[in-house]
Amino acid sequence: MTSSPDQPTLDRGSVWRWNPDRATGVIETTSGTLVWFHYSAFDDETFDTITIDMPVDVDIDHTPQGDFTCRASRIRRSLPSSWQR
Repeated sequence: MTSSPDQPTLDRGSVWRWNPDRATGVIETTSGTLVWFHYSAFDDETFDTITIDMPVDVDIDHTPQGDFTCRASRIRRSLPSSWQR
């Protein structure tokens, strides 16, 4: 994943950790980066539909958040790889 710190990066990953009590979690990208997220970054998802291992496409903001080097600015559910051409 290469980009300028000022430009978001689009990457694919899956929900690695989800804490509905805090409405926060972590996405692990295909390159192994751990990306912090808040529920509000999701498009069209509810607390009940966010699950561990859920495949996602994530826009990564390279601003540190707590112990993480980056955070999600937008998250969309990915199509399963079996549906992709």
